[in-house]
Parts: sequence; structure tokens; C-alpha cells
Amino acid sequence: MNVTIRISLDTANRLSVLRQFENEDFDSVIRRRLLQVLPETPRRPVKAVIPVPPVTPPAPVSSSGYWVQLGAEKRAARTAVEAWLMTLGYLASYVTEFWPRLAPLVRGRSRNHLSQRRALVYPGQPHLDDQIVEVAPGWFIGTNISNREKQQILTAALDLAGPEVARNVHCDLSKRAG
Repeated sequence: MNVTIRISLDTANRLSVLRQFENEDFDSVIRRRLLQVLPETPRRPVKAVIPVPPVTPPAPVSSSGYWVQLGAEKRAARTAVEAWLMTLGYLASYVTEFWPRLAPLVRGRSRNHLSQRRALVYPGQPHLDDQIVEVAPGWFIGTNISNREKQQILTAALDLAGPEVARNVHCDLSKRAG
């Protein structure tokens, strides 16, 4: 039986961060996470339990070479932007009011890298509108920036998250992993 549920873009982004491999579907992510917090109870008694080694999904293949470490999961990304957004989404899931607190820390001289108003991300540059991503309901970030700037924003986000979360996160956009 299949049931359709509606989820927000923010929830979809958080589910994407939790994928163990690139093409894992949301149903598998939700099922895996639910089993971690609500273990399945057998419907009838089991006569004997035979230990089965855990199955590790195949390591994701990244043609670009961008990798992110998000907690215990190592994930591949097709682009630096995808790796960057995955990491920011992961951090947002751990920090209360993450986007409003991050925005003033990453404000640029002539524009806002992160804003609640789409028009303030690339002011006066409507041709860059397709380079703006809604990262949470009502929060927009510009992706047409250098990897050095993305890394600076990540550094501010990691500082905001604190050492407890930051020590388990790694996203290096300066070079491609081999």
C-alpha cells in the first residue's frame, strides 16, 4: 500500500542530508530513521535468532570528487554547491533558529548571501535569480559565489553549531577529493 504525504522543502532538504547513498529514496531514509528510534517489535515470537552481519550500502560514487562527512555518514556530491547545501542543511537540523542567526554572520558588502527576501540576495541582478535557492521556508541563499566564499560561510555555520556538532562535519570545497 502506498500513501502520499506532503512535506515542506525544509523537510525534504533534511531528508536529503540523511541519505546514506546518492539515490536512496525518502521512504528508505524515513524507514531507517524510524527503526532507530522505534525498533520493530515482532508480531509473533521468534524461535531462534541467528545473528546476521549488517549490510553496508555501497559507497556512493562521485564523478566530481566532492565528499562531505555529516556525522557518521560520508556522502558524495555532484557539485560543490550540492556539498555546501547538504552541509548547511545538516547543521540547520542541529541549531535552533539556524538561518536567522547565520544571516548576519555572512552578510556581504554589497549583498546578503542569505536573506529572507529573495531580491536582497543579488540586488539589481535579475539574471542571477536562477542561482538563488530556498534553503528553508522563507530563507534564500545565493549559490553564484566562489568556493572560497562558500567555505567562509561554512566556517561561520560550523562556529554557530558549536564544537559538539562541528567535530563530526567535514566539507572541503577547496579541492576535489581523489
